[in-house]
Parts: sequence; C-alpha cells; structure tokens
Amino acid sequence: NYLTLYPNPASDQVTVLFNADKEANYTLSIADILGRNVFTQNGSAIVGNNQVELNLATFAKGVYVIILESGDNTQKSKLILQ
Repeated sequence: NYLTLYPNPASDQVTVLFNADKEANYTLSIADILGRNVFTQNGSAIVGNNQVELNLATFAKGVYVIILESGDNTQKSKLILQ
C-alpha cells in the first residue's frame, strides 16, 4: 500500500494516489496541524491504483495531514498548502 500526494506543496487542488490490494470502502480525511478534522470523504477503492482529486480552494494556507483509512489499514501523508 502507498499514499502519494501531488503537487505538494499545493495551492488549490491536490491529487491523492493510493493502491488497494482488494475492493474496499475507504475514508479520506484531512486534519489541520492541531489534529482537528477539517474534511472527510468516503469512497470505494478498486483493486490497483486509485486517484482522488481534492479541491482545497477554501482551505487556509498551512500544513495538513491526509489520512486514508480502509479496514484496519491507516496511511498518513503531510500536505503543505501555500
């Protein structure tokens, strides 16, 4: 499993790429630097590569953590918004 963000740093949009070894539901969350959840999106992953586009135009500049949860697997990646 992997979680990749681009572009990073981002300005108003980020693409989240992740790989799934089986079809499963997932929750994609964004937390601010204080750990507060500021965004949540649910979806269904397919086997193989998955791509999710996120519009960040309304987010304040700063550092965020992208959290991808699927089953008992949790992956995190830092996102810089400038």
